Amino acid sequence: VTARAKSIGINPWPHNVLRHSFISYRLAITQNIAQVAQEAGTSVEKIESNYDEKASKKDAEAWFSVFPTV
Repeated sequence: VTARAKSIGINPWPHNVLRHSFISYRLAITQNIAQVAQEAGTSVEKIESNYDEKASKKDAEAWFSVFPTV
């Protein structure tokens, strides 16, 4: 991932960026903080303290629709 990120100009690759994105976008889709906390293996309190920016459902659906080319 790091080499690919550098090749497209993302340097440095942010720490835990995929985890943070998953939590933010999953929360936008489910609107269920307890469910997302369980899925991500973290606590409701941690999500509340670290994920104060709201992602839109439209952006979340776009994020989850990305698949690798074969």
